[in-house]
Formats: sequence, structure tokens, C-alpha cells
Amino acid sequence: PSEWLKTASGETGLTCSFYNGMKLEGDVIGTRVDADVNFNWGNGSPMSGVPSDSFSAGREGKITLPAGDDVRLGILSDDGARLYIDGKMVIDNWKDSFEVTVYTESALKAGSTHDIKLEYFENGGGAVAKLLYAVDTSTSTRKVYVPTGTWMNLFTGEQIVGPQSIEVTMGIEQSPIFVKMGSTTV
Repeated sequence: PSEWLKTASGETGLTCSFYNGMKLEGDVIGTRVDADVNFNWGNGSPMSGVPSDSFSAGREGKITLPAGDDVRLGILSDDGARLYIDGKMVIDNWKDSFEVTVYTESALKAGSTHDIKLEYFENGGGAVAKLLYAVDTSTSTRKVYVPTGTWMNLFTGEQIVGPQSIEVTMGIEQSPIFVKMGSTTV
């Protein structure tokens, strides 16, 4: 969403600079602020003075995630794209390709702010550049009631003395399972 993005001067969006060729080199041939990154130029030009093929674009600014869910960022591109968060390359799909979607391996924490840079090149044919996000579902936090007694978390071996309510964070493929210490199986 555009409200997540800010330029260095505080405008909504990311600053975008266009270049001739596919290497982000040479003189800048066009600059603008994009409120978001959601483009499908087809076989057309992204702006006056920029060729429809064989161009590159660099976008940069800051991204601030709202409170709530952690998210993973992604890029849908036709042709190549790279994404940097806080100066570290987190997506490298710098190759001539049809539409491809790639997400970051790790999530950004809700409420955090990061420097962001998105690089893109168009070689020929269709041209698509979209910055995406997905709610991170790799872990889940749940409140669990532990009855009276000593209980062991089956996955971690941690012992909990009840009665109490606790928060348990686990992968979504697991359920919190506690076994009462001293119990026998049938």
C-alpha cells in the first residue's frame, strides 16, 4: 500500500529514476515519484523519454509496516528485478524472464521501518514491475491454558507448572501439545 512508502523528502511513494539500457548506468533519463509499485506497461513506455524496451529503473525510499502482522515482501516482474532492505539484497531475480514472483525468505516485523531499494530492467516484450506483500504465516502465537500440575511441551521439552495461561509460538504446521509429567500411556 502507498501509505507504507515514503521518499527521502517525506512524500508518499518511492523515488524512481530511469536509465537507458539494462544496467542502471549512465545519465538518468527520467525521474518521478511513484505512489506505489504496481505497473504493467505491456509493450509501452513507462514515461515520456524512456524507451519501451531496454531500460532500467531504480526506486528507493522507506517502508513502514503497520502494527499487526509481520509480512514478507515480494516482487512480480517481467524481466529482471532485485530488492534491497536496509542495504542488503533480499531478492535477486536479475535475469531476462517472463512474469515471475519471488518473496523474501524472512519477514519484516509489524511496526518496523526500513530503507528499501527496488531495481528493475526491461529487455523486450512485456514489462511488469510490482512490489507485493504477504502476511507471514510461518509462525503463530496462541494463548494456551495449562491445568494444575507439571506439563511438558512435547516439541520443546520445556516444563510448565499450572494452572496458568501462557502464550505459545509455533509453526503453523504444529499444534501446542503438552504432556502431564508422571502420566502413563495406555
